[in-house]
Amino acid sequence: MGGEPVPEERTAVPAPLRGRIWMSTAVTVAGAPRPLVYGTRIRMTFADGTLNVDAGCNMLSFPIAVEADRLVTGEPVSTLIGCSQEREAQDEWIAEFVGNGNPGWEVADGNLTLTAGDTKIVFEALAPWGRTYAAVSVREAGTVPAPVVPDTTIRLTFTAPDRLTAHAGCNVLGFRLAVDATRFTVDDRVSSTRMTCTAGLAAQDRWLTTFFTDDPDYRLCGDTLTLTRSSTIIELRALP
Repeated sequence: MGGEPVPEERTAVPAPLRGRIWMSTAVTVAGAPRPLVYGTRIRMTFADGTLNVDAGCNMLSFPIAVEADRLVTGEPVSTLIGCSQEREAQDEWIAEFVGNGNPGWEVADGNLTLTAGDTKIVFEALAPWGRTYAAVSVREAGTVPAPVVPDTTIRLTFTAPDRLTAHAGCNVLGFRLAVDATRFTVDDRVSSTRMTCTAGLAAQDRWLTTFFTDDPDYRLCGDTLTLTRSSTIIELRALP
């Protein structure tokens, strides 16, 4: 790979990219779809100074600097997993795209687009890492109300790689969770600030704890996060 040297002062990852797991949704070359190997998607994560890429075989780690409109990468290191020939070829293709293409990047409507030459890859954020969300509606089986104390707002903060804090007017609740494409899998061990609250607020904390430890489904669309458990639906919007 012939990537450019990465200046140390430009290795910080900007907020739109940081703390998210990006999964490919479309790949095109000269406007035509480029199919990936069956059962694979391209997965990317950014940390300060590093871009990690998994296209279904090995993990590729690139030193990286993020400019205003493009990614400047250096020589990658790779795991050495033995894969099928088609998956290894896909690794080589994505390494060429990232390592020699220095792709342009743009985040709009919650999606990341990388472009190098006539190749374009669009990604969605797999999970809402690095953001705080406030509930705009809570309903049971399509009706209101759910068990939410008046004049309180559920606020959730997601911190990569596996932490969620929730506050709904009383205690700050801490959860550890794993995320797949549609569901949060939440550890039953929950931390709490253990403040003394009114009976209603304490009951709301218990309800919220049960909601999360029952492993809700989620859907992320731009700045809107929708959580569903049984008949309960919580819709939240990202805070600036």
